Amino acid sequence: MIPIAYNVRSLAVRRRTTLATAFGFALVVFVFSGVLMFSDGMRQTLGKSASPQRVMVLRKGAGGELASQFDERQLNVVHTAEHLTRDGKGTPRGLTSLVVSASVDIIGTAGVSTVLMRGLAGVEFSELRDVKLVAGRWPQPGADEGVVGEAIRGRLRGVDLDGIVELPRARKLKLVGVVSHGGSSYDSEIWTHIDVLQGAYGLEGQVSSASLELSSADGFDTFKRNIEENPQLGLQVLREVEFYERQAGGMNGLIRLMALLLALLFSAAATIGSTVTMHAAVSSRERELGVLRALGFTRAGVVGSMLLESTILASFGGALGACGALALKFVKFSMLNEATSGMLVFSFAPSVTTLSLALAVSLAMGLLGGFFPALRASRVTPAAAMRH
Repeated sequence: MIPIAYNVRSLAVRRRTTLATAFGFALVVFVFSGVLMFSDGMRQTLGKSASPQRVMVLRKGAGGELASQFDERQLNVVHTAEHLTRDGKGTPRGLTSLVVSASVDIIGTAGVSTVLMRGLAGVEFSELRDVKLVAGRWPQPGADEGVVGEAIRGRLRGVDLDGIVELPRARKLKLVGVVSHGGSSYDSEIWTHIDVLQGAYGLEGQVSSASLELSSADGFDTFKRNIEENPQLGLQVLREVEFYERQAGGMNGLIRLMALLLALLFSAAATIGSTVTMHAAVSSRERELGVLRALGFTRAGVVGSMLLESTILASFGGALGACGALALKFVKFSMLNEATSGMLVFSFAPSVTTLSLALAVSLAMGLLGGFFPALRASRVTPAAAMRH
C-alpha cells in the first residue's frame, strides 16, 4: 500500500489547486447544510409552540388561526365536552385566542411587514406556561396594553418596550413588556387581552381558536368526534402538533426542494473541479506513478492511493464548509409566514444529522471526482513514464 504521507505531500506541493478545489467542496457543504438548517430552524420554531396533549379548535375549513373565526357561545359548548383537563372550579385549562394582523413599518427600510396580534383569554398573563417576562411588566386588564415577543422586538417601528402600535378606531396599544417563549413562533407576535382586540376590530364575542388540554391523549378521537359531528358548531379539532406541522408544511417542502436543487448544482461544479484537479495531478506526476509501478505497487494500489488523495481533499473542504455552517447558528432570520401572513423570526438549527449528510455528500463528490483520474493513473506503465 502506498503511504498516506505521499498523498499529503502531493496536496501540499499543489497548494493553489488544492485550496481552490477544497473551497469548492466547502461551498457545497456550506450551502447544503445552510438550507437544511434553515428548514429545520423554521420547523423547530413552529414546533416549540406545540404540546402533544393539547388540541386546537378552529372554524371548520380554516387553514390557520388568522382565517378562523367563531362565536364564544360555540366555545362554551366545546368547554362542556368530555376528556378536558379542568381546574378546581371545573373550568377547562387552555387558552382562547383572537388573532388579527397589523401592518407596521420595517425599521431601516421603506417596506411594511405584517405582525400577528393575539388577544388572549382564559388565563392570566403571569400564569402562562413556558413564557418568561424578560423586560417591563404584564399588561393590566381593561387597559390598552400588550407585550411583544423578543424575536421581533426592535425590528418594526414602535414594536419595542414602551412602543405604541396603532389599532383601528383610533386606539393605541402600548407595549409594556417583552416576553420569551423559548424561541417558538409566539416570540414573533404581540399579545394583549382579548377584549382589547375585540373592541378595536369590532369583533365582540368572536374568537379565532382555542388551545385546550386533554386529560389523556387517548381521549382525542372521542373529543374530536363529539365536536366535529355536532352540526351546530361547525368546528374542527386538530392535535396541536399536527396544527403546527401544517403551518410549516408548505414552506418546509419548498425549502427542502431548493436545498436539493442547490446541492445538485454546486455538487456538479465541485465534482468537475475535483476531476480537473486530479487529472492535472496525474499529468504532472506520470514519472512518479511509473516509478511506483516499477517498485512493485499494483494498479489497484495506485487507484486506491489516488482515490484516497481525492477523499482527503473532499474531507478538508467539507470540514471547512461545516465549520462555516455552524456559525449560522448565531444568525437570526426573518421572513413572511405563508400560513399566517405574519413576520416569523427564527435561527438556523444545526444538527449532527444535517452536518453528517452534508459531509457524506462531499466525500461522495470526492470519490466520484477522483475515480476516472485514478483509473488513468493506474494505466501508467514504467516504460511510458520514463519517456516523459
